[in-house]
Amino acid sequence: MSGHEIRCPNCNTINRVPRYRASRIPWCANCHFKLPEPWTTRVLRLVYWYRREIMLAAAVITVPTIVFGPTLFAEHQLTSVSPPSDLVKAPDTCAGHSQPDTGLYQLYIDGSELVAPLAVHANSDGNYFVLLISLASGMPVESFFIRAGQSIEYRAPLGSFVLKYAKGGRWCGADQLFGPETVTSDFRKQTLVFGETRGHEVWLIPQASGNLRTREIPREQFWHL
Repeated sequence: MSGHEIRCPNCNTINRVPRYRASRIPWCANCHFKLPEPWTTRVLRLVYWYRREIMLAAAVITVPTIVFGPTLFAEHQLTSVSPPSDLVKAPDTCAGHSQPDTGLYQLYIDGSELVAPLAVHANSDGNYFVLLISLASGMPVESFFIRAGQSIEYRAPLGSFVLKYAKGGRWCGADQLFGPETVTSDFRKQTLVFGETRGHEVWLIPQASGNLRTREIPREQFWHL
C-alpha cells in the first residue's frame, strides 16, 4: 500500500500516512501525538483555514479608474474616478450560514478517543463557539456550538487541554465565527487535565467564587496555542 511511513517523535511508533492533506492533521495511532509533516502542508493548511479571510481581503482591493477628459484646447487631464458611495457594499460573509443547534460542531480526532466527561454551560449574553485544543500537539481536537443560555454534555480525550471560546450573535461559519463582532477568549493558558475517571464542568458565566480567569485574545490566536 502506497504512502509515507512516519515515526512518531513521542512514542517512536511507525505510522503509515497515505498522503498529506491540508484539511487533515496526521496523528499517531498509538499515542495520538501530532506527526511530522512537510512545511508546505502546514502552509497550505493555514491557507485552507483562513481561505475566507484571504478571499475577502482580495475582494476589497480596488484600483482607481483613470479617464481622459477633453478640455476647450483639446488638452487631456488625468482624473481619478471613484464609484458612488451608495454603490459600494461590503460582501455579506455570513450569508448562507444558518445558526447550528447546541452540541458538537466538529470532531478533529478519532471518536474512540473520547472517554472523559465534559460539560460546558454558556452565558445568556450571546452564542458561544467552544474549542478544545491539545496541549501536546497545539491543535484542536473538538469544537462545540452552544446557543445563548444553553449547555452541552459530551466527552473529551485523555490528556491536557486548553479551552478557548468565541462569543457573538449571528453565526458566520467556522472561518468567520461571528463576523466582526466576534470576541475570542481563553482561560489565561490554564489547562484542563482529563483522565479515565476525571472530567470537567466549565461555566462560561461569571461566578463570585470561580477558579478560571478569562482574558480576550487576538483572533489569529484562536485556533492554535
